[in-house]
Amino acid sequence: MGLVGLALPGLAIAQFRRTGQKADVRQPTTSIMRTGPYRFSRNPMYLGAMLVHLGIGLGTGSVWLLAMLPPAFVIVRVLVVIPEETYLARKFGDEYLAYKASTRRWL
Repeated sequence: MGLVGLALPGLAIAQFRRTGQKADVRQPTTSIMRTGPYRFSRNPMYLGAMLVHLGIGLGTGSVWLLAMLPPAFVIVRVLVVIPEETYLARKFGDEYLAYKASTRRWL
């Protein structure tokens, strides 16, 4: 699980490079990414981070790490994902809404 979590952000960053976009979330987005891991998840980098968190928690048997996963998930969703989705809907309109309707947020 943790290895998949490590692979997802790497694949997403490679996809950004192939398309000439910046992977830095602080930079403006120039297009909707629909290929690579973005075919399956609108948030493969965040999903990867959550899977790494889960993998480490399971691998070490850390109840604390596992207990912190749901709050971390909520924090990422509320403070990062929802604002990003609002930005993308405002910037790309129907194009983003079509992508959003056809691709799950996580998996």
